[in-house]
Amino acid sequence: MGVLRPRITTTTSRWKCAGFAGLAMSNGIKRSPNMQRSSANSRLWRVINHFMPKKPLSPCLWPGCSKISEPNSRYCTDHKATADKAERDRRGTSTQRGYGARWQRLRLLILARDPVCRYPGCGQLSTDVDHIVSKAKGGSDEENNLQGLCHEHHSLKTAQKDGGFGRYRP
Repeated sequence: MGVLRPRITTTTSRWKCAGFAGLAMSNGIKRSPNMQRSSANSRLWRVINHFMPKKPLSPCLWPGCSKISEPNSRYCTDHKATADKAERDRRGTSTQRGYGARWQRLRLLILARDPVCRYPGCGQLSTDVDHIVSKAKGGSDEENNLQGLCHEHHSLKTAQKDGGFGRYRP
């Protein structure tokens, strides 16, 4: 038998390690649908957490700062609040971006009109209102230019067709 090389996949923010799971099952540890929380698999998870490398912390992105950033953050504790405020100020309020009270009423109207995601083959409830032709490309807030989509398909369409989350592409 060769060297065990675990195959790692992510599923909704928890790590599964197929190689270690197979090794554990051959050693009598039972696999459950939720491996991370099962007490029968605590030995397996201790092995995985011991041997699997952790994501290294990165340096703070604030100019001139040499401290290490917080986990899942781009800035250290000294600069996180300042950077978050600068981002909020740069983006402006939802009203300044064109999504005030009028938009909120229109959004409720569209979600009532399209209760189910309009993406072909999707049956999820609509949670987001999407501009069919984006405002950046000349679209308007008219009802015939709006559709209800689930969050997953709205993000997918935004990334693929509308310029990718604010990064305009002609």
